[in-house]
Amino acid sequence: MNLTSFKEHIESKLPLFVILILGLFIQFQLIKSDPILGYDDKIILKPIMDGHYPWDLNYYKGILSGIIWDFQPIRDLTFSIDFILSKYTGFKFYHLQNFFWWLCISYFLDKTFQVLNLSFKFRLGLLLVFSFYPIFWISVSWISARKHLLAAFFILLPTFLIIKNKFLKKDLSLSNQILIYLSYILSILSQPINILWPIFFIYFQKSNIKKYATLVTGINISGLLIILVNFYYYKYVYSLFSILPKFASNIDHFELFSLKILSIGRSFFQIFIPIWPTPTPYSQGSILNIIGIILLVLFIFLIYKLKRNDFRLFLLFISLPFILVFTVSTNIFGSDTYLITPGIGFFIILALCLRDYFSKIETPIFIILLLISFFCFYKSSEISKTFQSQGKLFSYAYKIEPTPFNLRTHLTETHNNKEYNESLKLALRLIEWDPYGPHVDKTFSSIIYSLPQISILEKIKIYQAVLSEKRDLNWTKYHLSASLAQQNNFLQSYNLLNELKTEEYFEFEDNMSVVLAEKFYFCKMSEVDCNKTVMEINSLRNHQLWNQSSFEKRLQQLKIHFN
Repeated sequence: MNLTSFKEHIESKLPLFVILILGLFIQFQLIKSDPILGYDDKIILKPIMDGHYPWDLNYYKGILSGIIWDFQPIRDLTFSIDFILSKYTGFKFYHLQNFFWWLCISYFLDKTFQVLNLSFKFRLGLLLVFSFYPIFWISVSWISARKHLLAAFFILLPTFLIIKNKFLKKDLSLSNQILIYLSYILSILSQPINILWPIFFIYFQKSNIKKYATLVTGINISGLLIILVNFYYYKYVYSLFSILPKFASNIDHFELFSLKILSIGRSFFQIFIPIWPTPTPYSQGSILNIIGIILLVLFIFLIYKLKRNDFRLFLLFISLPFILVFTVSTNIFGSDTYLITPGIGFFIILALCLRDYFSKIETPIFIILLLISFFCFYKSSEISKTFQSQGKLFSYAYKIEPTPFNLRTHLTETHNNKEYNESLKLALRLIEWDPYGPHVDKTFSSIIYSLPQISILEKIKIYQAVLSEKRDLNWTKYHLSASLAQQNNFLQSYNLLNELKTEEYFEFEDNMSVVLAEKFYFCKMSEVDCNKTVMEINSLRNHQLWNQSSFEKRLQQLKIHFN
């Protein structure tokens, strides 16, 4: 091997080697401890741990029955491999496999940069920035975000193939076409965000698209089938285990349109300025949403002002996932985990800019890229640490993105860590901010009830103050009634629960039987006529939420018989 060949060999391997070493430095603790967090991880992994593997018919029965969260069999196939390996080796592989897929993405993006004839310095600097871009490292560090890594990798692979053949001025071989088709299917079966990718392919190959009529037909038909499967799942199955419907509904069309624009604006802000990466959905009221819209408009204006077809082509690549989000309204306002595919397109445009407009100032740009990569490395290290525990994750999330959801989860973790004074402050802030948000009433009232540093009388005052303004918070009513009962004010306790309509007991879900047992107890202790309460309880015995053993156990604890 001569000196030139050796240099080329080193330059081709060095970027990925550097990313491997630095990435392992960041992820070592996560890979070693491999924590499974309650934030989606346990929900997604439980069916796998119970033996629902994608190669088994029971897996697909589990999807239809609501046992399995999301129709994403490729994601679950990789988790199944992790779980089976863990059973036989005693070592957990979840975070390690996430890191593996991220290396694969970095590798093929590097290969793309090589096809684009990027100089070694530009290639190395840009790849280091991409590989440690903080908004992407959320997905690397979070087990549940595996689907986004898989979807991005399997769409980058066919994108690389068509770019490579285009620059080599070669037609796609049959084997390449088969690989493109399979990769597309694997991407949308991992997570369907790239389902509109065929539009990019058609536009890219528009000059000789007739040669690939069979491939285009195949990916379009397959994409349509998977759209229909996902629509059916999220419309009719998802509601079996989620309090929120997947598709947004009962919302004003103008408000919905505004939220979509704000969501896309925030997503572009995160891509342009990844200073505040967040593991949870974005805040709908953040000023960053507006700034992102301005950045997006300026970016599109610049792309069209430069009159470069390749820039416009990859602007389309960036836009397609957002077109899907804009078309299908879900209950997720927006999240960093959805930005890997758009981010790949953004970095390809940057690569083209560096190659064509900044080649004369290579060294200064390389130094700037290295400085940015150092910042990204630092931020990604911070992110990795937050995923080491649920408490750290939501403390960080609330600090970065103060939304009601993040406040509620941060409150729960703070209380679990026995930080009771801080829990009281957070609970009062939560009920004031978003009293009717999902699980807010239950979380607030349960935590106040369990705080050891405040007396029963203080708890009663807090509940009464909240209910004086928001009378229809039923969990707060329930905990107020329980607090009053501790003061032997049984009649007041009974009257509070008696305000509830029969259907309102369904809000207590698995606790409905316990609440009704206590209502019966309060009634008996108040020495009033309980026939109406007995009839109400009997009318609910056949409901799916009814639990006879819980009802009887609570009556035994209260030392009373139901009659």
